[in-house]
Amino acid sequence: MPKVHAHLYEEKTHRGDARYRFRWSRDATRITIKGLPGEPAFEREYRRLIELHRIGINPNPCGYKDEGSFAWLVRLYFSEMDRLVDQGLMAHATRKQRTNLLKRCLPRWGAGHIRTLRSEHCRTMMTDFRRTPGQANNLLKTLRALFTFAVEASLMAEDPSVGVKRFKMPPGGFTVWNREQLLAFLAAHPVGTHAHLAMMLLIGTACRRSDLVLLGPEHIIEQDGIRMLSFMQAKHGFAEASRVTVPIIRPLEEALATTETGTETFLLSATGHPHSKFGCGDRFRKWCDVARLPTNLSCDAVRKAVGALLADAGCTPHQIMALHGHADARTSEIYTRSANRKLLATNAAAVASLDDLLGGDDEDE
Repeated sequence: MPKVHAHLYEEKTHRGDARYRFRWSRDATRITIKGLPGEPAFEREYRRLIELHRIGINPNPCGYKDEGSFAWLVRLYFSEMDRLVDQGLMAHATRKQRTNLLKRCLPRWGAGHIRTLRSEHCRTMMTDFRRTPGQANNLLKTLRALFTFAVEASLMAEDPSVGVKRFKMPPGGFTVWNREQLLAFLAAHPVGTHAHLAMMLLIGTACRRSDLVLLGPEHIIEQDGIRMLSFMQAKHGFAEASRVTVPIIRPLEEALATTETGTETFLLSATGHPHSKFGCGDRFRKWCDVARLPTNLSCDAVRKAVGALLADAGCTPHQIMALHGHADARTSEIYTRSANRKLLATNAAAVASLDDLLGGDDEDE
């Protein structure tokens, strides 16, 4: 089989006609390119395959018959996510979430060709998740990332998810803890318990559960004589830009000094090992049950409670942004808007009495 260009070979069919096959390695599946060298369509396809080879993507990992299917594209994207994780450009949690969502779409959509995908198909995929609108919106975000990858790699001409709208979410999200509930939890779990330490870490750092289970002695630093906790958020792929550095508040310092902690992580499971993300969530729920707290309160909602308390205390969006590690100040403004409304309402009530609002003095009548 004579070589024509890089990775391009000419072979004869049983009729004696010439056909051209692309093969990027000796063991790789051969891909037939329709037409003849020099023809515009042939050259475009050849350049596409060469570009995929250049960036390290196998253009046909599962056989020629499957090429171009949605399942084929998804498998390519799985390889791309592995590369991004290895380079620190994507968090493990993001890859896991997107992998699980796309796998759930494959039984119904895997065999379809990506050339036939339209926006209505993306909406239908989301409808399959309508019982959990949060997951449906995560799927849309995943599809956009998938199709962006496909367009940039010249696998698709356009993104079919453009124009598809997110599902409306129930207002409020996580149920936010109030001050009384936080105090009830601490009263049920005194200093020296892992439950108390967990809550102090959540309050003192406003961290997520994915970070809580990783925090340990290695994250304690000292700056200008002040002991600090400094960590990179797992949600953002442990990127330096997502680093959060906060002073260790006195109640947290006391909890760390009086609680048995691990050498790798502060929190330990019942078996003496670091918690998993989901194991920590289950155990935190049991701690809430001991404190006789409502079942709709969760570990993750403490982060929102800290934001609300900071805003009520007069902190600016950028101060909350620094503690929470938000990439966008608009996220932090969610807390300050609520606090400002409360402050304005209080001031308004102080200025206008109830009689004023109901019509005031009627002596002139």
